[in-house]
Amino acid sequence: MNLLNLEDWNVLNIESNEHDYRISAEPIPTPTACIYCKSSTIVRFGKRDHRVMDLPTHGKRMGIVVQRRRFLCNTCHRTFSEALPDVDEKHDMTCRLVEYIKRQALRQPFTHVADEVGIDEKLVRLIFQEFTEKQKATHTFVTPTHLGIDEVHLANQMRCVLANVKERTVIDVLKDRNKKTVLRYLNTLPDRDTIEVVAIDMWEPYYDAATLALPGAKVVIDHFHIVKMANEALDRVRKEVRIDLSDRQRRTLMHDKYILLRREKDLDEKKRLILDAWTLNFPLLGKAYRLKEDFFDIWKALDRSAAIVAFREWKASIPEELEPAFKPLLTALGNWHNEILNYWDAPYTTAYVEALNGLIKVENRLGRGYSFEALRAKILYSKGLHVQYRPKYGTGFDQPKDVDHQQQLTYGVSISTLTRLIEEGGF
Repeated sequence: MNLLNLEDWNVLNIESNEHDYRISAEPIPTPTACIYCKSSTIVRFGKRDHRVMDLPTHGKRMGIVVQRRRFLCNTCHRTFSEALPDVDEKHDMTCRLVEYIKRQALRQPFTHVADEVGIDEKLVRLIFQEFTEKQKATHTFVTPTHLGIDEVHLANQMRCVLANVKERTVIDVLKDRNKKTVLRYLNTLPDRDTIEVVAIDMWEPYYDAATLALPGAKVVIDHFHIVKMANEALDRVRKEVRIDLSDRQRRTLMHDKYILLRREKDLDEKKRLILDAWTLNFPLLGKAYRLKEDFFDIWKALDRSAAIVAFREWKASIPEELEPAFKPLLTALGNWHNEILNYWDAPYTTAYVEALNGLIKVENRLGRGYSFEALRAKILYSKGLHVQYRPKYGTGFDQPKDVDHQQQLTYGVSISTLTRLIEEGGF
């Protein structure tokens, strides 16, 4: 074996400097027939220097220089260059380097990969794009009957996440959350007329895109996003209360905010005592906390009619002095009244998509410049994350032979598995 560790190459000379290896080599196989007409009447017809990049070795970039021979066919009179074994001639690099770049581009910024292997970043990006296109063709996800549209913060920007809310899987991540981007995606979904429910937050571009592309689907405001606004209202009151406190009390209330924001039923005895101390000593804060708890309880209503009554009674219970703090929530209830109530007809949530925000930590750990394309590919194409189901036994025996009834269905990427990998640092 030689330094290249390629059986079909013969190393002629090795040069090196601080950063690079330059290997002069020749392919061992010699052409014996024309690549066009297969005739054996071929003769040498010159040669030219050709460089092929290879895997980095010993921390240095590796280039293979070969005097590539040309041949002339005396039968068809065409010329051709000899084949280079183990080489991806489209990119002028060894096949193993192409595979290495694909793997590394999932883990590092493209600029880092380009510098490591000694090629232009544009070529790294092209190879990665080819990889993702191939993966996209082989990883086709079933269009869900219950679609979730949410967002996650990736690579310094809010990105739209499409999810299967029944299977709790991700089916795609879009470059942004603009109406044009989301609408274009929805319009290209196969079997989109089978989508019955679209769960969204209160982002108008999602609503507009969903109603235009999926007119037969029921749009539901995910209650996770609306109840968050009750917590935000309570936190506004907490900040107002802090203004008149001592420095020590302000610091204490800042840390105790998480007790106020949690549900009362989830507090242990010690935290209940802390809650009582704040709400009893500051009645306005106590009233705001009770409004928050009562708002969460509305979702215990058994049906749409009961929810309508509960919302009406809750709004009537807001004291005048707390109306400014709860105004954003009241406005949302007015603007999205029907879509919020649709939750009682289709109680689906995209709350679990919030777990994907853990990818921010991954991005920060890997360093500045980690691309959105790489993060998207990592989410959608990492092995072992897909939720797949085989059809029931016996399906298709009595159907035409040209119909593939045994095809395994892929519903997307399991968010729970993805979240676990993020938390364990294995993503």
